[in-house]
Order: sequence, then C-alpha cells, then structure tokens
Amino acid sequence: MPEQFLKTLEEEGRLRTIPEEGDSQHVDLLSNDYMGLALRAGEFIDEFREMLTQAPEPLMFSSSASRLLSRLQYWPDTLENELAGYYHKSTLLFNSGYHANVGCLSAISNLDSTLILSDKLNHASAIDGLRLGAREVKRFPHNDISKLEKILERNADNYKRVIIVVEAVYSMDGDTAPL
Repeated sequence: MPEQFLKTLEEEGRLRTIPEEGDSQHVDLLSNDYMGLALRAGEFIDEFREMLTQAPEPLMFSSSASRLLSRLQYWPDTLENELAGYYHKSTLLFNSGYHANVGCLSAISNLDSTLILSDKLNHASAIDGLRLGAREVKRFPHNDISKLEKILERNADNYKRVIIVVEAVYSMDGDTAPL
C-alpha cells in the first residue's frame, strides 16, 4: 500500500525529496539562511565565539529552512543517520512536535480506507494534522474507552485500517491516556 501511494504521488508530480548538497557557486534563496551565514559558519565561528562566550556547542547559525526547500543540511542529516543506525530503520527529523503532528497525521489520515479515531482533548497540532488529511476522522470523549469501543464496533469492519490517536500524556491537562 505505501509503495502504491508513493507511486501515485510520483505520477502526479507531487513526490518530494530532500535536495542534494548545493555548491558554493549558487545563492540559496529558498532557506532562512538569507545571508549565507549558516552555510559559511566556519568563516565566522571564531569571531562569533569571542562575542558570545556563553554560546553552547556545537555552535549553529541557523536551522536554515524546510529541508524539502533547501539543500541537504549537515547536522539534521548526521543525526538522522545516527538514529537510523541505532534503530535499524529510516528516520526523519521534524523541527517541532507541531510539525511532526501536522506532517505525519495529515499523511496517515489521507490513506484510502483508513478510519482515524481521535481523543477530543488531543493537542491542536494533532487536530490540525487530521483536518489537513481529513478523509475519515471520528472523535471520542476524552479517555472514554467504552465510547471508543462502541465506535470501533460500529465502524471497524468498514475499513482496511483503524488508527487511534491519543497522547500518552496530555499536554494541556497533564493527565494520561489509559494505554
């Protein structure tokens, strides 16, 4: 199923990949590194360290931009490779939990024949991600497992897959999901 989904994206011209490393002959106007300071950090690092003696190591000048717009970035790529080696799986870093929720949940909620069941007190970023994908999402009252079971009984047979979205620890109230 994922292979067909990727093939469809490619056929429609919507498959995105992270661009390879750029060269120093061109100016990158797609990233947040407008002045090229992150790319040329080595030229300024000593002067910067003198000015900011409390700066943490490793010293980084910019997060640059979305990696789908900008060139391959050394630190995120290095960390992803380290994690991939540790977990023996491909990895992908996100800039924040918000970006992870929006990116991942919009993608999985857009899969054919998938029902998403979401706790009503999930973080707004999870709700945003589900709305962006918005195939079939049903919400259940916060931590109400009996209501969740009833929704599953009525609907699960109509779908190839059901994904239940909860937070292990709810960020707004601090309570936990009965996992």
